[in-house]
Amino acid sequence: MTRPIPVADRGGNKNELILQAAEVIGRGQRRDVFKAIYHHKSRVKTVAQIAAKTRLTRKQVLNAGKKLADQRSSIS
Repeated sequence: MTRPIPVADRGGNKNELILQAAEVIGRGQRRDVFKAIYHHKSRVKTVAQIAAKTRLTRKQVLNAGKKLADQRSSIS
């Protein structure tokens, strides 16, 4: 027997993926953290940098980041 090969049709359900990403990002702290992560060209940002930009505590940044990271696999 051969194993099934996972296939992703990213172009076929683009609108669905956009809606799902918007739901995951949401509003409030998660959106603030998401915007801080993707602000400017620096690829890697520390929790301290994100906290300073968003004016959130370190714990709030970590919690929001975890929620975003946990959902990353369901979007891609």
